[in-house]
Amino acid sequence: EAQQEIRSQLKQSFVKVDLLVDRLEKNEERLHAMREVIKDLSTQVIKASFGGSSRGTVGLFETDEEAEGRRVKVKELGQIVCKLALECANKGKHIQSLTSESKLREILGSEAAEIYYSQFNTLTEVISHED
Repeated sequence: EAQQEIRSQLKQSFVKVDLLVDRLEKNEERLHAMREVIKDLSTQVIKASFGGSSRGTVGLFETDEEAEGRRVKVKELGQIVCKLALECANKGKHIQSLTSESKLREILGSEAAEIYYSQFNTLTEVISHED
């Protein structure tokens, strides 16, 4: 009966670990996509702050009012991009915290966490090397 209880706990742990790994992988994929968008937006902000690639032409026909309007829009876009970048960094830290041994023990609620910790350590290393 004790063996059945241990097997039952291990099966539950397997399910929890599989779900957690799946969730971590999906979150990492989303974060990677978000990082790419942030890079693109950052490039757009830089281009816009200098009047685009045809700065000379734009500058010749741009009134002071238009130039100020463009600067305000660029500043607003820059603030949005910075906010997104900060969110992305915070989510990355959260994902890494989920793979810590103490968090894993808390989620599994079982000594089986020790069995899986090395696997999660490997997962974390793989994720961090992809950056």
